[in-house]
Amino acid sequence: MALFPELTNTEYLGIPYWILFVAAFIILLGVAMIVYPPFLWVFLSWVFIISPVWIPLLLITVFFSQWRAYVRARFIARQTPILLEIRIPRHIHKTPKAMDLVFAGLNVGPGETTFISRWWEGKVRPWWSLEIVSIEGRINFYIWAWSQHREFIESQFYSQFPNIEIHEVEDYSQGVRYDPEVTNVWGMEYVLEKPDAYPIKTYVDFELDKEAKKSEQIIDPISGVFEKLSSLGPGEQMWVQIVIRRNKGATIDSSLWGTKKKWKDEAREEIERIYQKSKPQTKDLVTGEISDGYPLLKPAEVNVIKALERSIEKSGFDTGIRAVYLAKPANFKGHKIPTFIVNFWNTFSSGYLNGFEGTDWHSSLNYPWQDFRGLREAYYSRKILDAYHRRSFFHPPYDRPRFVLTTEELATIFHFPTEETKAPGLQRLSSTKGEPPSNLPT
Repeated sequence: MALFPELTNTEYLGIPYWILFVAAFIILLGVAMIVYPPFLWVFLSWVFIISPVWIPLLLITVFFSQWRAYVRARFIARQTPILLEIRIPRHIHKTPKAMDLVFAGLNVGPGETTFISRWWEGKVRPWWSLEIVSIEGRINFYIWAWSQHREFIESQFYSQFPNIEIHEVEDYSQGVRYDPEVTNVWGMEYVLEKPDAYPIKTYVDFELDKEAKKSEQIIDPISGVFEKLSSLGPGEQMWVQIVIRRNKGATIDSSLWGTKKKWKDEAREEIERIYQKSKPQTKDLVTGEISDGYPLLKPAEVNVIKALERSIEKSGFDTGIRAVYLAKPANFKGHKIPTFIVNFWNTFSSGYLNGFEGTDWHSSLNYPWQDFRGLREAYYSRKILDAYHRRSFFHPPYDRPRFVLTTEELATIFHFPTEETKAPGLQRLSSTKGEPPSNLPT
């Protein structure tokens, strides 16, 4: 059992809600015993009387939960992970729409088709990890996957970007461990500010889907991301990881009593709510009846409806994002944390749509009583490095809070920069390569 439970958003003043719940229960129990002294005896007697009901249910629930975790862990352990480096040419003339099509092709989920495959063989949907890494200001692109999916992944990228190069490389995160005398570590994960139905500001909103534009007219928000990563100096590294798998339709709902609903249904309901809200009520002067008038939509509401309708047409991915900043003790610059990590995705946020906000790990250590002598910070530094190395987001040991992004949203936050992006740290091929291998599957 871990020394500290993993942080979640269920905290108040740095104290987990379950601790507050237990404390409140003990207080109420004490008050009840003062008012009615035999209360504890009566309470325990009823717990014992109904034990033939709740004990079997509890044991069955625990058994199936542990069995599912076991068979899934066994299946995942048998897979062979690989890391592919994507080397981009000096000239890329395609818009993020091309990456949108790549993600549409990657939106597959074999393995969970039958009860036997899920509950006996432990098969799970494959997931991919899209990674942007800056090591002392040199930026590289990677994609992590299982070895049996390599040809499939390469075919999707080569179909839209025939001039890139894809090579299997050693894992840059392998062997990196937390040691405060050698490497300082600070990391966090991200969630959406609003429900999944609301998209972030995408490349369509930035008009990057239009081919015929002059270079000086192109405003690509990802350029700011690359500029930040390029500014890292000696001894500094920043790793950004976007872990995705095909969404099966349901919105991720971690609430205790909440019911899962398809995120596309939520989007349709939100569109209808905006329409209804914008209808002015008019009163008939003769009958006195009140009726809804024609919708009077504000410009921002029109943009929201357009974005929601466009999002419904796209395929979705369960998504988890984390970032890690590492540096030698002498080179660690704490002032970069707010601008480099906490606000890393700010350029993709919109007041009337959606945006990213930091959560969990070090970002939750805001109060002195949360961390005695730095033990918790050291623990989280080790754990986030381990979670990053495992590329774990959807299954134990790191079953983390996640959300839904469409192919359009993913293409916005992960696409190859055009030649207009002048970030000095971008590693580009010195010349244009030839045609992709002819034997790749299509």
